[in-house]
Amino acid sequence: MNILLKHQVMKSALITLILAIIGGNSLTAQVPVKGGFEDWCIVSPIPFDQPDCWNSTSPLCLATGMANDVALTEDARHGTFALLLETGVDDHLFPLPASASYTNVLTARPEKVTGYYKADLKGEDYSSIRVTLRSDRGVVGWGALDISTSTNIYIAFEVPIVYISPDVKPDSIILTLYSSYDQATTGTVLMIDELSLVSTTDVTEPLAEPYISRITPNPATDEIRVDVPGNMGLLYFILFDNSGRITKNQKFEHEVRLDVSEITAGLYFYEIRLANQEILDTGRLRIAEHGL
Repeated sequence: MNILLKHQVMKSALITLILAIIGGNSLTAQVPVKGGFEDWCIVSPIPFDQPDCWNSTSPLCLATGMANDVALTEDARHGTFALLLETGVDDHLFPLPASASYTNVLTARPEKVTGYYKADLKGEDYSSIRVTLRSDRGVVGWGALDISTSTNIYIAFEVPIVYISPDVKPDSIILTLYSSYDQATTGTVLMIDELSLVSTTDVTEPLAEPYISRITPNPATDEIRVDVPGNMGLLYFILFDNSGRITKNQKFEHEVRLDVSEITAGLYFYEIRLANQEILDTGRLRIAEHGL
């Protein structure tokens, strides 16, 4: 490895480690707009679609009181939503990178993080995906992918994870996404979808995707199917519009088909409740123009 390349690798690793530490300690950082991520891959026991696991790690966002720089977009590769990060400007008109950080416990030894991205890079800017694995010994593994080419279609990516030794076992993961990294330029956009975590015990495909309920199709036109696994007895499917008004309230057991052909096209929210009114699951349902 030549001296210049070695210097760049060391610099990248050092920046990743510092930002991971900041992200892990930034408990009061701005929480991005993120909804349910119900269409993201849910990797047991790592639910990438769990909103409580995500936050923005940009201290500048918090300090300047700017609007969220991390949000959902309906320009998804699959399902309803993808994650969008856009580099903005601070109060002094300097570029302000967007960042989103995911933290959770681990019970397996992951080999890589996979997913899909789209990028609109400005100037010489580039986006980045950084992974840090920790245990009681500190940082025990890491991985990084720098995105330096714009693309208007979703491209598959892999972030291989390197460990300090073959016998270490991590107990937590920090995944951090950056719209800009090192050379921030206002207007750079990064979109991420279909995240999954691949462990050494299941190398060929992502871990199994459990589910609480399934609403298909989504988006829907004239009819939806609501499916809940197992035997939970009497259930209620309740559909709300943006104002909170109930547009459907249907009793069922295990599975039911519902006519939505007379409901105005748009974004709706649903709850599935047990007989005692305890909420079993929530999510979003988009109804498209009927007959399309």
